[in-house]
Order: sequence, then structure tokens, then C-alpha cells
Amino acid sequence: PNFVGQSNIALSLDGVDDGVSVQTPTASLQLGTNITMCAWVNVTGPLVGTYATILIKLQTDPSPLSYVMALNVANGNPYVGYGDGRNYSAPTGIGISNGWTHLAFTHNGTVGTWYVNGLFSSATTNAPIHRYGNGPLLIGRYVDLQNYFNRFPGQLDDIGLWSRTLSQGEIQGVMTNGMVGTEPGLVSCWNFDDGTANDLTTNANHGQFMAGATTTSRSASGASFSTTLASPGGYSITNVLAGEYNIWAYRDSNGNGNTEPWEAYGTYPASPLTVTGNMANINITLQDPASDSGGDGVTDYDEIYIH
Repeated sequence: PNFVGQSNIALSLDGVDDGVSVQTPTASLQLGTNITMCAWVNVTGPLVGTYATILIKLQTDPSPLSYVMALNVANGNPYVGYGDGRNYSAPTGIGISNGWTHLAFTHNGTVGTWYVNGLFSSATTNAPIHRYGNGPLLIGRYVDLQNYFNRFPGQLDDIGLWSRTLSQGEIQGVMTNGMVGTEPGLVSCWNFDDGTANDLTTNANHGQFMAGATTTSRSASGASFSTTLASPGGYSITNVLAGEYNIWAYRDSNGNGNTEPWEAYGTYPASPLTVTGNMANINITLQDPASDSGGDGVTDYDEIYIH
């Protein structure tokens, strides 16, 4: 599938001193009981120190912090902390080999929940944020370059902060379609598509690039899901990300796991198909290919497997 959140323009960080600063944020960023944080992340360099900062909101300048979203350097696990011992980690490690990954964290006042690529990852019962303040919000680095919350080495995109707890379906929608800035409860979001760190919402929490941070264009990347059947019949594929898919199947006649031009092949006629949840009755009819490399009127498939 193609995801809006994985196309257009992204924030590019060198992992040394780059970042974005919202130096005088509005009160809208003083998140409280019900929250959602989300971001696309792409690690392109080694994680250094203790935490690789995705975003961090300070109570005062330069400390203490109100909330932080980061990657744990020791294991790559996504992490949210509130600066008061209330911490939440997802068990899924994110590193260079993962490419673009969508992270979302929600809190409903009691339970903090992580979603990775739109799928449930973990839930922890703990209290919500209770430290606020007017300190700056930073993206990709901490204010004084100390060695606890370190710089993020790679790219960040579609960063969103919400004053409500999004459902899993809503998170999948944001992951697939991005944000326009007018969604209910969205207090700030940055998609960098215009080459700036401007906030798309009316709260105007605009950021400034720091120490050479810049933006980079990138094309959409995709994901694929598959299954193998011993013979024609019913099938199911689980944990499929929401998105638009081209659906096809083939008969692996020689059992090598690859599609050969002479093997029977079929495409689902409704492709591309928008997948948003459980779906059924996706039937595919395979057709013998008509390729005739010998030009003798007998198809390659017939020559190899019949004659």
C-alpha cells in the first residue's frame, strides 16, 4: 500500500545536533488526561546515549520535562515518559533495518497504549500527565544536548499531538491519510511538506529548524502480505495494515517461490482495493498465460507441463 504519511517531505536530522524548536508554545501543548501522540520514524544511523528523542515538551526552560516520546537506545523500544516516573514502553524494537515505522501512543487517564504500524503493541496501567508548564517543545533533540535525551538520527514525519484518545481505527486512518490540521482534538501537527516546521492547526505552534536541520523529499514505500496454499481453497491473511492494495495470486508450478511468465496467474478485479478492516470473498481466478515463446501455437505452460 501507499501511505500519505510516507510520502512528500520529511524532517531530516543528522543525529548530532539537528532538531526543531517550538520555543514559545501555546497552552494547547499542555496535554492532560486524554492524549494521543503519533509520528512516522525512520532510523538511518546508530542510536547513541540513552534515548533518541522524537519529541519532548519541557515544563520550564531548560527543565524539567512534561512529556517525551523517544526510542530507548538499548533496545530500540518506543518510549513515552512524563518526567515523574510514569513511563510506558512498547516491546517492539525499532532500528535501521525497520525503515519507515508509524508509532502512536494513547492515554485515556488510566491506561497507556502503544500501536506500531497501526497494530496494538502493548498497554500499561499508569496515571496520566500532571506536569505542565510553558517550556519549549523540541523535535529530534533536547535543549541542552545532554546525554540522556539525545538527538534522533534519521527522518521524522507527520508528528501529531491530540487532546483526546484516538481509537485504533482512527490511528490507522491517520497513519494512512496523514493529517490536515482540522481533525477534532488535534492540538498540533507538523508534516514538513512545505519545507518548514509550521504547525498545520490554528494553534500555530510553529517550529524553527536548529543546527542545520532540514527537510528531504521521499517517495512512498509499501508493504506486502501473503499466504501460501497447498491447493485452491479458502485463505486468510492477518494483521494487514490499512491501505490500498493490488491483490494477485499465481500457481507456483515449479515450487521455487517465484512467479514465472509461464505460470498461471490472476489479479483481483477490484484492485487496488482499500483495506480498512476485516474483509471477505476476495476471490481470484487464475488463467494460464498465453505466452508462446516458440511461436508454434502452443503456450509455454502447455509445452512444459502438458506436452
